[in-house]
Amino acid sequence: MKRILSFAIILIMVFSLAACKQQQTAAADPTEAPVTPTEVPTEAPVDPTEPPEATAEPDPTEVPRGTPMPERIFEDPAEGSPKVIPGENVFFISCPDGSLYGWGSNEYGQLGLGDTDERRSPVFIGTGLTPTIVGETVFAMDANGTLWGWGRNDLGQLGLGDAENRLRPAEIMSSVKQIYKCWGGTYCVLTEAGELYRMGADSSGKDTSLVPLLIFDNVEYFDGRECVITNSGELWLLMGDWTKISDDVGMVYDVWTGVIEDIEGKLCQLDYESNKTAICEGVRSVAVADGAAYILMEDGSLFLYYADPEHYNVPEENKYRPNYLMNGVAEIMAEYSMGEDWGYDYYFALKANGELWARSSFSNALVGKPEGTYNFDFECVATDVRKVVTNGASTYILKANGEIWATGMSGDDYIHGSLGDGTIETRSGFVKLDLYNMVSVTSGFFMKFIDYDDGTDGVELYSRTFAVDADGRIWAWGWNGDGLLGVDSLDEDVLSPMEVKLAVEN
Repeated sequence: MKRILSFAIILIMVFSLAACKQQQTAAADPTEAPVTPTEVPTEAPVDPTEPPEATAEPDPTEVPRGTPMPERIFEDPAEGSPKVIPGENVFFISCPDGSLYGWGSNEYGQLGLGDTDERRSPVFIGTGLTPTIVGETVFAMDANGTLWGWGRNDLGQLGLGDAENRLRPAEIMSSVKQIYKCWGGTYCVLTEAGELYRMGADSSGKDTSLVPLLIFDNVEYFDGRECVITNSGELWLLMGDWTKISDDVGMVYDVWTGVIEDIEGKLCQLDYESNKTAICEGVRSVAVADGAAYILMEDGSLFLYYADPEHYNVPEENKYRPNYLMNGVAEIMAEYSMGEDWGYDYYFALKANGELWARSSFSNALVGKPEGTYNFDFECVATDVRKVVTNGASTYILKANGEIWATGMSGDDYIHGSLGDGTIETRSGFVKLDLYNMVSVTSGFFMKFIDYDDGTDGVELYSRTFAVDADGRIWAWGWNGDGLLGVDSLDEDVLSPMEVKLAVEN
């Protein structure tokens, strides 16, 4: 069994990084100068090296429990606004009225426009579809739960019975609950009836069926890669073949560390012998990265479990016990990024009162901690926060007043000025961007493989970030290679936000 779970660990490590309405009737004038954000009087600049003052925490020896979950004082304002859905080199904008715009690389017809011509600014595609997976192959859902797909199909990725690319959206399957990008370039579809299908040939080429293959039925939960829970509570892992690991499982938070929830709602530890040890109950959510599980309870208290004492300031005797951290938490996030020669983890806890707390074992810049204060503890890094978004290199916060602040890594030879503050400087502490009255922000981080003239090769890192304001206008910054950021600029790096304008004609 150790060999089985070890193989699962390896697998996981390998696979783990109102403008629309106004502009649908008129094409954007490419000669028009980019719109600049409206200036709003602000207070004196905040020194990013000074951490914000947080509210006092209760004594950890007197853990406040049993109180209701605190209500968030800052609601998400993005509902009813355009949504940017980015891929690596193709991008879509879904508008509240159902209209869909897109631009970018179109080698395989992934824009769904009926041709393979590249578009460098958003053009109208159609109505009624919302892309959920964006790449060389694109999948989208309609309001009735029908799955559509278009673009690359040389390995039967679309499950349409052939290997011909599709230049227009094609109907694939009805009553779909979710579509996943899975192993070896394949895709999986989970239906409302609990049937799990795989589409596309796997990387070994041994299975080249061009139609959807039923690989599981009675599925209650699928993690998108190698973990299935049936509606009877059976836990199955993909380890060469599907193997049953345990019974009475309700949720898997992390296979690597064995943190699961049983059907009675108790958080448990699953060991190598498939034995379950209860940790606690009353859990709202769990975030796991690099062997550490952060447990958010229903009452808003946050605990740390299963941590290496050397890296998390946990007493040795408390290694396998929940360790109290703080109260009043509304949302948690954890991530572990693995590179060829390095790895790092980062964690965020957003409190109901808008305080953002963070820690990382690698980069202060990524989590907004000032340089020179490196430690393994959570610290308050920002206040009045509605939303936090990170791409693994840069982090952005949407403030209650509509401002966007950024922190993280940047540079001329890597990341390409991803922060949007007009510089290529790495920031350790959040800095305010020249954006106001914003309602959402989304960002993607990618690797670009380079073949240099001297015969060597390498990898460049870059990101593209998009934000939407209350008027429905869309702003973008970051890497603009091949002019695919969607703005009126041919610069390789767009260091400050520029407006993305929509056009009706394609």
